[in-house]
Amino acid sequence: MKPGDFFLLQKSRHDWTHTGIITSVSNDVIETIEENTNQAGSRNGIAVMKRTRNFRNSKLDVFSIEPLV
Repeated sequence: MKPGDFFLLQKSRHDWTHTGIITSVSNDVIETIEENTNQAGSRNGIAVMKRTRNFRNSKLDVFSIEPLV
């Protein structure tokens, strides 16, 4: 997990409900930029916001997209 990676918040084994971009990682916490959220952390919000998540308390799938050279 590193800045620039994407995360998917998993609801169940075959269902993901939210996504964002990781901007920093420190201990058990990631800072993210998330779309379609709000101050309460809804996945159906009205804004793009910076969020802080404890990744140990959520089921996240994380992936990287590497540029072709």
